[in-house]
Amino acid sequence: MPPEPVTLVVLYPGNLEAPENAPIKQVYDDFAATNSYISWDVRSLPGGSDWDRLARTSIAAGEPVDMVSINGQFLRAWVRDNLVLELSTFTDLKDVLKRAGHIAFRNLLMPEPGREYMVTGAVTGGTAVCVWYYNSLLFDKAGVAPPETTDDLKESVPAFKDLGAAPWVHPAGDPWWNPLLVMWMQPMVVDNKPIVFTEDTQRGKVPYDSPEWIETFRLLQDLHTSDVLLKGSSALHYNDSNNLFMTGKSATSYNGSWSLPAYADPPVDAEFELHITGLPLAAGAPFAQPLIVCGSYAVPAFSKHVDDVFKFFHYITDPEIDERVTQAMQRPSPRLESNRVLTNPLQPEIQPWYEHGIVPLDWLWEPEITTEVQNNLQTLLKGEISPEDVSKALRAKHEQLVRENRSYFEQG
Repeated sequence: MPPEPVTLVVLYPGNLEAPENAPIKQVYDDFAATNSYISWDVRSLPGGSDWDRLARTSIAAGEPVDMVSINGQFLRAWVRDNLVLELSTFTDLKDVLKRAGHIAFRNLLMPEPGREYMVTGAVTGGTAVCVWYYNSLLFDKAGVAPPETTDDLKESVPAFKDLGAAPWVHPAGDPWWNPLLVMWMQPMVVDNKPIVFTEDTQRGKVPYDSPEWIETFRLLQDLHTSDVLLKGSSALHYNDSNNLFMTGKSATSYNGSWSLPAYADPPVDAEFELHITGLPLAAGAPFAQPLIVCGSYAVPAFSKHVDDVFKFFHYITDPEIDERVTQAMQRPSPRLESNRVLTNPLQPEIQPWYEHGIVPLDWLWEPEITTEVQNNLQTLLKGEISPEDVSKALRAKHEQLVRENRSYFEQG
């Protein structure tokens, strides 16, 4: 007898039907065509913190969710709250997890060494690294070189001011992007040992109002007060800041390589030539440690169709499928062998910055800490609070998490 019909429910950030996701949608369709008893119910959710809230609401309401396309930022909280299956405990998934991506990317998705809860691959959105974008035409006009340090950014202020521009713009009005600022600066402040420092802070060994945290916020405040950061950035959203960058109001933009499509179509007559460099150095650090991210799928703990989801995981990690999606999407895959099909001429400028890449620190922070960082950074860049105020707010939130037994670590 043929299997009973099964509908797999997926919570997906964004719209799987959007044209840019057509190669991923095709994989879903091809899998269903090969397994005719399976159909899909893909439910679109907004990204960011709204995804976490709405996804949790769906599961708490008892909806039959079988798979979630989940940002690694939420993994530890979902593990803490027993919402996802530990995939590495299933013998038949060990080969799947190995072939899904290079161990460096798989490590990004492990809350503890050797414990895997997520499957990655080209179908989950590929990989990205944070970089410093610059408009080479504007730099040529100003007669300055692309920045290697934050001092370079400060020294370039007069030259760009004469052109009606600022050295840098950031969408600080959209709090989602503000942790990027801490995660750029803090690794350099803590002698390039950010993971140890982050976990020591979470364990209470280093308070959130320690000199290192205050210095992180002071350096960011300095870029605001020295006019490196375009005035009004604290009110800008992502698309607004991109437009100001492409129209010559800012010489640089700090974001992930996921932003490349946003810069592919500058306004008509814009003097814009995109290039990429590494994150400017600060605090005497020998190198910066950009964030590396990759997409992933996880299985809710109460999925009723685990075997069918695992069958899908076997399918999407097939090397031919992964390479086909990589070629169509032109995003680097965590399966390195697939990246031979990338053709973007800027890819060689992106690739070197993976070398010192680290897991995003907001994948390690409790989500409540991330929210404090998001909102307080916006206020800091408005000039309304001090670095010490931001640090005190983080310490207060951490102490609340400890009291409520919601910290990721035992204290001390």
